[in-house]
Amino acid sequence: TGWTRVFTEAYKPTPAQIGALSTDRDVTIAWGNGGYYDTFAGRFQICTKQISGTAAITNPWGNSYESTSSFDFGLWPRKFTATPATFVALAPSPNGGSYSVEPLIGTNATNIGHTYLYRSANISNNVPFALFALGIGEWK
Repeated sequence: TGWTRVFTEAYKPTPAQIGALSTDRDVTIAWGNGGYYDTFAGRFQICTKQISGTAAITNPWGNSYESTSSFDFGLWPRKFTATPATFVALAPSPNGGSYSVEPLIGTNATNIGHTYLYRSANISNNVPFALFALGIGEWK
């Protein structure tokens, strides 16, 4: 899962799709479902979405702790034809944060999926977070 899916034969963009990034004049950049999407005439699509909130990170998880609930990104800004290659990261947070983010769970062509925060020590007070999801795939 994750970025490596872009480089497998099953998910590898064709030269025409990659070329669309630099040569296509038929590019759409728009807003939908709380995020942005870019579509190219060569069927290539990029979607991004950011969510934020606060979290307690107190559930024991191996030698670490994870957030008491998962954080759902909801729908992709525009539907893909199949499950896209995905990436999730911490976005700049108002108060910083000493935690990490787990890979997305439950991703498909329509839904971004959900994730948890984790860290080496528990923290019971709600810490602010901001998460960023990216999907790359086909749109038609």
